[in-house]
Parts: sequence; structure tokens; C-alpha cells
Amino acid sequence: MQDSGENEETYETRNLADFIGQDLPKVGEISRSERLYFIGTEFSNLNHLVRHRALRRDQKDVLHFGTRRLARKVPTVPEEALKLLPKALADELVTAYFAHVNPGFPIVDEDEFMTSYNGSDVPKLVSLPLLNAIFLVGAHVLSSTREDCRASTYTFFRRAKTLFDYRFEQHRETYLQVALLLTWQCDNLEDIVDNSWHWIGIGARTAFGMGMHRDAGASTLNTIDKRQWVRLWWCLFQFDVMVSASFGRPQAM
Repeated sequence: MQDSGENEETYETRNLADFIGQDLPKVGEISRSERLYFIGTEFSNLNHLVRHRALRRDQKDVLHFGTRRLARKVPTVPEEALKLLPKALADELVTAYFAHVNPGFPIVDEDEFMTSYNGSDVPKLVSLPLLNAIFLVGAHVLSSTREDCRASTYTFFRRAKTLFDYRFEQHRETYLQVALLLTWQCDNLEDIVDNSWHWIGIGARTAFGMGMHRDAGASTLNTIDKRQWVRLWWCLFQFDVMVSASFGRPQAM
């Protein structure tokens, strides 16, 4: 949980300042536990500041950099959002999601997720926002035959959204995955800040902010993320087209 004496804005500002102030941005592989910075195009201030440092010649086309400093600690979140399901029900929902949804829209790397999910300490190994978002979609899959699943969809949505809003997760890619999965919950077409079209917009901005729209081949981004980024980007594109068409509103991409 977050240290009470550390202001969130101060922490984030210092983290960015430390990154800019490095003699050379970190050049090793960017692991999944590190903060990633997309420095933007040559017109951005961050790009100019980083390019002004002594970059190596082979870094001239690199737009994605890592920093050894981990993201800030998360604040205290409502206890209800941290509750876990009985293992049997959780297994049913996860199985339903990967059997019926993920093959067509590969938002989550099944092998990686299941390795963590089947570990000995699920709360520590699996992203809770992502887990609840998967529960949500799995419950929708089973809702035609399971009244308990139909009744639980909003609970899973609320938990995932709460953890999302509290920035509980450190790995930013997860926020895009969660945003895509939360499009399965749309109770009110008129509520412009709580429907599928809204979540696609959040997902698009998250992807752009990470630089998913740019070639990461020259970067030291780890192999798992490079592969996952391609799948996520095209899932986002498909969702954007479908959801925007169904709502009759402009696309985010």
C-alpha cells in the first residue's frame, strides 16, 4: 500500500525527471515489471529532451525506453474490490472465457495467464483487475444457462473498474486489456462515460500513450510484450470499428 508521506503527483514527476536525467536511457531488455516510456514523435518535448542526451547511434530509431524504477505503490482500495471467488466458480468463469471468447479476440495470452493462475498464490501472481474483467466476460458467456452468473456480472464489473480507477495495476498493458474486456458490460447506451464506446476510447488512448501504434522492433521491449502488442492493437482496432458502428459515433483510432 502507498506510503502516506508520499504524494502521488510528486512521485510520478520525480520518476519522469529521473528518466530524463539519465546520461543514457536504459538499454537492456525492458522487463514486464518496469515502467515503459514512449517518447513520442520528433515534435514532442519528451522526444527532444531524450534526444538531447547522449544517445548511441543505434538508438536513433528507438521510441520506447524502460526505467529501472518500478511504478508507484498503489493506494488503499475498498476491501470489497479485493475479494476472491471460490476456486471452483473462478475456474468455471476462466475456462468459459478462454474457451469461447479469447480464441476469437486474443486479448490475453492464455499460456502466460494460466501459468500464473495455476500458481500457489493467485492474488500475488495474477492481476486482480484483469482477473475480475475475465470473470465478467466468463459470466456473460455462462449467463444464458446460469442465473447466478447473470446476477454477478455487475459485481465483477464494479470490482474491475474500482481497481482500474485506483490504478492498482503496475503493468500498463493490463489497463488496455481490462478496458477491452469491460466493453462486455453496457447497461445504459445514453451514459457516455459508462458504456462500451467509452471504454474503447480509454483503451485507444492507453495504447497510443504506450506507443503501440509505432514500430517497437528497434526497442529492447521484451519478446512477450512485442508479440502481445500486435494482437492487442488489432483487437482494439476491431473493437473500435464494431462498437463505433453500433453506437453511430466516431472511431477513436
